[in-house]
Amino acid sequence: MKDISIIIPVYKNPHLLEQLISKLASQLSEKGEIIVIADEPNQETLEILNRYASVIKHFINKKRKGKVHALNFGAKKAEGNILLFLDADVKIEDDNFVEKIIEEIEDTSILDVKIKVMTDSLLSRLVNIDYYNMNLSSRLSSRFNTRFGLNGICFAIKREVFFKLKGFRKTITEDVDFGMRASIADINMKHSNNLELYTQSPNTWKEWHTQRKRWAIGGSICILDHLKYILLKPKIWIPILIMAYPSIIYILIATVLPDYIIYKLISLLLSFLVFALPVSIISPILFAFSFGIVMAKVAFLTFITFVIWSAFILFGYKKLRWGNIKFYDLPIYYFIYSMMWLLMSYLFFIKVCTARIRKKEIKLEEWIT
Repeated sequence: MKDISIIIPVYKNPHLLEQLISKLASQLSEKGEIIVIADEPNQETLEILNRYASVIKHFINKKRKGKVHALNFGAKKAEGNILLFLDADVKIEDDNFVEKIIEEIEDTSILDVKIKVMTDSLLSRLVNIDYYNMNLSSRLSSRFNTRFGLNGICFAIKREVFFKLKGFRKTITEDVDFGMRASIADINMKHSNNLELYTQSPNTWKEWHTQRKRWAIGGSICILDHLKYILLKPKIWIPILIMAYPSIIYILIATVLPDYIIYKLISLLLSFLVFALPVSIISPILFAFSFGIVMAKVAFLTFITFVIWSAFILFGYKKLRWGNIKFYDLPIYYFIYSMMWLLMSYLFFIKVCTARIRKKEIKLEEWIT
């Protein structure tokens, strides 16, 4: 039996595969192994696999079978006491990454790591803020030994625990579902403060939309599958919801903040105007004044919540050394990016709920479960 098995699924393109294999191979002893499962590999991927055939085990599917199949298949072929699931498009800078994984998982069953985004564009920096929020969510969940999902880009798990949970289920967001089932089974989980790696963000907004559509639909399915468990954990899911969609903050505050004081002031003003001005003049003045009050309230709340959120993000980025961020990234993320992601999540959640009621299965053309 080996100490650790690193399982890497690949679909078509190699991305950072060769660099990743080279880095991992230099850190493994005879008690470790690398397993690559390639779906419909292109020529470049095949050449990489052949070049490293002496240090990896690789399996090729000429026809795409999907990520869930690749992960479960790799786990069955693995000989390690620890299974490390790793995406192919990641970059590891730590020369002792594998050794630290083995050390840190000793006192837990599942180990999650810090995942950052390689920032080389506006879109990648915005996505990096998303991953920062995910990291905070992970840390919060760890305090309660609860996890509303895992980030499938990278996590380690003890072999017996993986098979106790019967591996990944055939669902769109298999990592989220796996983390939920692990929490329900009361499996001990920990977030590492010392381990980190870098992943690639979508290159275009079209790719981002495709990815987020998958996340929104898959996440909605997981929410409905585990709804009872989620609702029993409001101390966790409410903060996570706010971190995932920060633009919801000022929407909620603007909705729940009472307006009766403002309306009383308007009524008082009206009572004085009635005696001084004709109705034809009072009506437009009152309308403009009321509308202005409402707009001023929304603008004020929006500004205050944005300033507080921005300070929180800047402080966290500096403290955790999270990466590159520019000042203008913050309003773009808060007012545009976050609202887009919130709207997508809401619309696809409604779509999934409707499909459930009609007992119809939702499938994605570009994704195989």
